[in-house]
Amino acid sequence: MRIAYDGLTITDRPAGIGGSALEILAHLAALADAPEIVAVLPRGSAGDARIAHRPNVEIVRAPVDGPDTPRALWFQHVSLPRLLRDRRCDALIAPSFVVPLVVDPPPALVAFYDASWRRFPATKSRKFRAYMDRAVPLSCEAARGVVACSEFARSEVLDIVPGLAPEKVSVIPLGTRALAVPADVDAALRRVRVKPPYLLAVSNFDPRKNLGALVRAWRRLRAEDALPHALVLVGDPIRAARFRERIGTAPGESLVTPGYVTDEELAALYARADLVVVPSLYEGFGLPVLEAFRAGAPVACADRASLPEVAGDAAVLFDPEDDGAVVRAIRTGLRAGAERDDRVARGRARAATYTWERTARAWLDLTRRTLTR
Repeated sequence: MRIAYDGLTITDRPAGIGGSALEILAHLAALADAPEIVAVLPRGSAGDARIAHRPNVEIVRAPVDGPDTPRALWFQHVSLPRLLRDRRCDALIAPSFVVPLVVDPPPALVAFYDASWRRFPATKSRKFRAYMDRAVPLSCEAARGVVACSEFARSEVLDIVPGLAPEKVSVIPLGTRALAVPADVDAALRRVRVKPPYLLAVSNFDPRKNLGALVRAWRRLRAEDALPHALVLVGDPIRAARFRERIGTAPGESLVTPGYVTDEELAALYARADLVVVPSLYEGFGLPVLEAFRAGAPVACADRASLPEVAGDAAVLFDPEDDGAVVRAIRTGLRAGAERDDRVARGRARAATYTWERTARAWLDLTRRTLTR
């Protein structure tokens, strides 16, 4: 079997969907019974280092730097299926919402993560929303199967694509990686200007991440409880600067926005965090919860969308639209004792079941079943 993989989201610095697409591709290629793979990657892709050495992988370079530009959409919907036919591909894995819609591709599986462009329209451009409103339902109908990353995401795709057969939608959870904690954690923290104790949130500063509620709760705890903890918000430095302007920061306030960090620095941040807080209003999956679990960090997270499904009984859950509830959850999450230790242990055990190898295996098995139907 020869599988094509649409890796246009795997840019030079993939995050979110692009990061998940990279992990699925890399682990799919590494399976003992991996098929031949035609990986379609943009220029300067981070995927090169992960798969170029694999004898079962052929890398095809798309003449673009990433997805969603007019040129990239033309390539994806017109040029890509012709290219795949020339290479005699038996199936296509489309890990980012859409399959080619202008020229027929090989039998395809398409991934669905969430409907954020519908649920939070103010966070996306009008053109992007119009494209997704048209392309996602058509892609789900055209594909042989739809892969949702959670039961919540499955309910979302069935809601926004009326008439989509429920049996056509499978759930394959994402995985999480084990971040290697550096030998000198203190040095790693100094590089990102962080000094314990601190609360940690890993986000992209999108409004649906609800970081404003977290900041309000943290400031309230600083005032009412004399909380000594800094608040560390990791993510896009440009969005972080805009966020700081929007919320206002007092001189000397210990709100730290280190921007993007390396895997080593992120591992150090998780390792020393007294609490990881995920206050999102909407998540299709919620990888930071599992990353924190795997690192042995205690977690408090919102009780919305997919987060309770991912967190199970290993996190303190709270209503993200109630500032008082966020405050109480942080207090509970920080409280030392047997309950906190039990949650950490349950989190580690839970994260161990969410591996990228398991995710890749499920994608391959589903692809093979789909081809035989």
